Formats: sequence, structure tokens, C-alpha cells
Amino acid sequence: MIVYWCIVHRKAEIGNSLLHLGMFSAIFGVWSANETDAMMLIVRDRIAASFMAYILLMLMGIPFILFVRDFLNIGDRKLWKVLFAINVCEMVFVLGLQFLDIADMKETLWLTHMMLCIALFYMIGCLLYKAFRHQIDRHAKISTVGMILLSAATVTDIVLYYRHIGDADLFGRFVFLAFVLMLGYEAVFYAVDTIEKGRKAKVYEELAIHDVLTGLYNRNAYMEDMSQMKSARGKMFVSFDLNNLKECNDGHGHVEGDTYLRNVARIIEKIFDPYGKVYRIGGDEFCCIVEHAARCPILFCIEGMRTEEEKYNSDPEHYPIHIACGYAQFDPERDESFEGTRNRSDVSMYENKSNIKQKMHIEDSRR
Repeated sequence: MIVYWCIVHRKAEIGNSLLHLGMFSAIFGVWSANETDAMMLIVRDRIAASFMAYILLMLMGIPFILFVRDFLNIGDRKLWKVLFAINVCEMVFVLGLQFLDIADMKETLWLTHMMLCIALFYMIGCLLYKAFRHQIDRHAKISTVGMILLSAATVTDIVLYYRHIGDADLFGRFVFLAFVLMLGYEAVFYAVDTIEKGRKAKVYEELAIHDVLTGLYNRNAYMEDMSQMKSARGKMFVSFDLNNLKECNDGHGHVEGDTYLRNVARIIEKIFDPYGKVYRIGGDEFCCIVEHAARCPILFCIEGMRTEEEKYNSDPEHYPIHIACGYAQFDPERDESFEGTRNRSDVSMYENKSNIKQKMHIEDSRR
């Protein structure tokens, strides 16, 4: 659980409940394994093993309280801190008595048991709080079932311990194992579900700002960027329009028209994407907002676009494309805002569009 949390928590906001449950489970697992034959072979000093067992037992309450707070999501900002501080004080107090040879850790074990019971009561209180507020979700239901079983097993083990009857944690181990598996499954399931929701949200976000056909930024993204623009100084607006998209759609169908648009978008993006954001803002209208006009060799870019256009049109199987282009750099003396720069860019583009049409008309006349 800890490893899984370390891998996925940076990719998705899954919270820390899985981490805290993993820490609690690891502490409990080491504590429980301390009495096994294998551990006796590894740690031959049983005094040290006993000391480690008491330390681990004292450490269990803190991650359990943190897990309950995060897993049940009750918004507790103060009580868990108080319980955290009490746990730490109890550990310091018990260890102090041990090292000062005032009281053995076995003699103060009742304090540790009391802290574990407080952790259980904290979970019960959180569940009652959610029930009172009618917030019984799947997490709360699973926790309630596990809590009932674990509480019963814990009380039974404590009673058996103080009456010196059998193994002190006979029931608790198995019930707790089942409880951890239930909570672990739920925490992992929730993490996976959160990641999937995050992935879908990312897809929807991308769809909201990108044009599905061309992959360029769409009009929504353009309007948002224009509204968020703090200063137009140093920026350039480049306008694009297609001369014969309607003829392509009418003569060859919209499938061919879509291919036309995708290829035009590919050419514009290839040339201008290094200098700014490229948008498809209408049916056959594209534009690019150049952040730093001084760094954009606009004439060289337009020449490169024409070269790509000619290269594409040289293939007889391709429907010929003709991209009209115009540009304007923000001028505070001429433009009240960047919208004025766009208007001047459009005027330049329409002049280029007219020249392309005249050129095409002359070429058709010669044919």
C-alpha cells in the first residue's frame, strides 16, 4: 500500500489514507511477526525483541488516527492533533519511566492499551458523526462493519491478557487482518477510481480547449486567452483563411474537406507553433498569437508556409490548398487593444486572399 501510494500520489490527488493505512499495517505486521519462530531466529536477543514489540504497539495509534481522519473525510482539523499529541506524550512518558528504571514497559502497558482504545473510539466517533449528518457512504459502511468486529476482538484480547488466559492477541490478529484487507481494498479501489476520474477530467478538459478535427486550440481557448491577456505589448497576431474549402466540400465531399483542414492545420502548426499558440477559430479560419514578435521572423515563416503548401500541392492526388495569410504587430499608437491588432491582421489577410484569388483566376484562364 505504501509503495502503491508513492507511485500514484503524484499522478492523482488520492489523499494520504492509503499511506497511513500502509504505515499502520506495516507496524502491526512487524509487531505480530515478532512472536513468530522466524523472528526468534533473526532476533535472538528476546529482551530487545520484547522492547521492540512495546515500541511498535505504541506507534500504532498515530497512523491509525491519521488514516481514519483521511479515509472518512470528516474535516477534523483539531481533535486529531490533540490525540496525536497525547500519543506522543504517552510514548515519551512510558519510555522515560523505562529508562529511569521507575516502571517497566510491561507495567505501563495499560497506558498503551488505553491509547489504542482511544484510537478506536475516535473511529467510532467519526462514524457516529457521519451518521448524524446523514453521510453514510461506502467508506463509512465498510468501516462500521470492520469496526464492530475489530472492537469485539480487541476487547476480548485485552480481557484475556489481563486474566492471563491464552494468547493475548489470538482474535485480534485474524480479525485485524480481515479488517486491513477490507480497508486496503477500499482505499486502493478509491485511488484507482480517482485516477480514472482524473484521466477523464483531463480528456474533457483537452476536448474543451482543443479542436477535435485538427487538434489545434479551439475558439474557446482563444476567447479565454484573449480575456486573460494582461498586456498586448510585444505581441503579434497572424490571421489565416482558406481560399477554396467550399469548392472542395461541394466537389469532393466533406470527408475530403476534413482532410483539407487537417493538412492545413498541420502546415500552420509546423511553421508557427514554435513562436506562439495556433487556434482554429472558425470553419476555415485560423490564427496564431505570437508572444514575442521580435523573436518571430514572420516573413521567413510565411515563406516556409508557402514552401510546405507547394510541396503538398505537387502531389496530384491531393486537393490543392491555398492559405491566405496576414499579420500585424501590436502598436499602442494605432491599437486601443489587441483586438485592434487582430483587425489590422485580418485586413492584411484579406488583401492576400484577394491576391491569391486573382492569381488562381489568371492560372485558370491560361488553362
